Parts: sequence; structure tokens; C-alpha cells
Amino acid sequence: MRRLDKPGYSLMELIVSISIMVTMTAVFLVNYNTHARSNKLVQAGNDLASIYRLALNNGLGLVKYNNVVPAGGWGVHISTISSNTSYVLFADLNNNQQYNTGEGVTSYGGKTVNLPDGIVIQNDMFANNTLGNTPVQYADVVFMAPHPTIYIETIPTHPNAEDLLIVFEDESSNFTKVIAINFLGLVDIVN
Repeated sequence: MRRLDKPGYSLMELIVSISIMVTMTAVFLVNYNTHARSNKLVQAGNDLASIYRLALNNGLGLVKYNNVVPAGGWGVHISTISSNTSYVLFADLNNNQQYNTGEGVTSYGGKTVNLPDGIVIQNDMFANNTLGNTPVQYADVVFMAPHPTIYIETIPTHPNAEDLLIVFEDESSNFTKVIAINFLGLVDIVN
């Protein structure tokens, strides 16, 4: 066994070993951070899909909001105008297929969902129909009973879209996750 206090290549071996360990640690940390950011996007997409399913179940199950069954069912409101870091589960009390102030109060059954830190909704969502993809800044998807009637309203830019594409973005890495909602109410995380 060599002593480290003597000059020679034993000190060089120690330096090489430490540099290999530092390099491996750096590679691990970079991969860990990338994976953690990617997981945030996946989680944000799954959370949105869960809220849409909750709105569908509430609408079809005639769940009450402030002790009243909402005339227009339940829906989810997404807006890049008011906030690109949250969306709202709401009860369509006045049956206009749109979110109005007071229809998403938590104590009555509504819910505001905040995206994880660093994750935002891209400025333009897309309403997809026979004319192609049209950028929209807000959308309301409403589920109404007794039949699973789905309204995707993207007024004023494009009413009655057949599909809605929502893009979540990680601001630090520019990774994206696309969530698609079709006119049947099916939610799919595209990528």
C-alpha cells in the first residue's frame, strides 16, 4: 500500500479518482433536474385530466353547488388572459356554457388549481375544427346532464370548437406537454 504523503503517482491516482467522482456526480445532477422538470409537466397534465374527469362526473352525477344543481352542468375554465398558471373547476349556474365570477368558489364545490412552480399554460391554446387550428386565449369546457353533452366554447375567437389543444410549458427548459380534449369529452395527453 502506498502512502499519500509521498510524491508520486499515488497522489495522481487520488486526483483522477476524485475527478471521476465529480464528473459522475455532475452528470447525475443534470439528469436528475431534467427528469424532475419533465415529471412536473407530466403531473400538471395528469392533474388537468383529473379535473376534467371530475367536472364530467359532477355534471353527469348532478352534483350540487351551494346546495343547487347547476342548470348548465360543471366545467373547467382555462384562460391565459387572467392567469396562465391556474385553471378553475366551476358550476355553470346560469346555463351559458361559460365561466362567470362566483361559479368556482371552493367552499361550494368549485376549485382553483394552481400549476407547479415554473409550469405555465402557453399563451395560445388551439381550437381545432374543420377550418384548422385557431389560436384562442380562453376556453370553457362544460359537461351537462342528463346526456353527456359537452360544450367547448372558445368565444370570442372561435365558438363551438370540435377539439381543444392546451399546451403546458416548463419555463426553464422549454419542454412542453400537450393536452387534447375532444368534443366527446375525452382527454388525452398527446406528448
